[in-house]
Amino acid sequence: EDHAPRLTGSRKADEACEWTRAQFESYGLEARLETWGMAPARFDRGPSYGRIVGDPALELDFLTASWTVGTAGVVRGPAVLEPKDEAALANLVAARGAEPFRGAWIVRTAERLEPKWLRHLDGLYDAQSAAGILRAGAKSGLLLMSGDMQAKSRGKRPAIRVRFDQHEELQARVTRGETVELEFLIDNRFEDGPVPCANVVADLIGTEFPHE
Repeated sequence: EDHAPRLTGSRKADEACEWTRAQFESYGLEARLETWGMAPARFDRGPSYGRIVGDPALELDFLTASWTVGTAGVVRGPAVLEPKDEAALANLVAARGAEPFRGAWIVRTAERLEPKWLRHLDGLYDAQSAAGILRAGAKSGLLLMSGDMQAKSRGKRPAIRVRFDQHEELQARVTRGETVELEFLIDNRFEDGPVPCANVVADLIGTEFPHE
């Protein structure tokens, strides 16, 4: 309860190891930390929030992938539905101008898009400095998000997973043509590694054969 969540290589993980070692020692055991490997970078989450701005406003429940970038302070921008093909992109350009993704939060639908088209869109998001991408969480309401601790996975924009029902409402409002503005503050913090990662090991010494 005091040291969670404990992502590999995070300060919470270090604190949890130290707490556990101290607990074992308080029981009279011989306890120590044994390094099992190195994380290439330390990653910690600071304060974060996200919301739909305006009327009706909605505070969003969300999670970002581990070892990925957050925002540079508070970032506010329009919600834009990710175009599924060239025709949808052309409609978006006609409605929003030549750079429809500039500063925008991209709302990704559940529809599977061709990898080649997604790569093309990613290039546009980079060139136009899109704010980030919002995906839907699981239908159960759980927010599960994996990540890759390699530094190359940090990316250029936040990868956000929003609670399923909230994402559905957001997608519906944008699809109806409503002007929806989003605001996020995501304080994801990196520290260059390598960062030692440890297991907590305690020895319970026997009384009859203490050396065995």
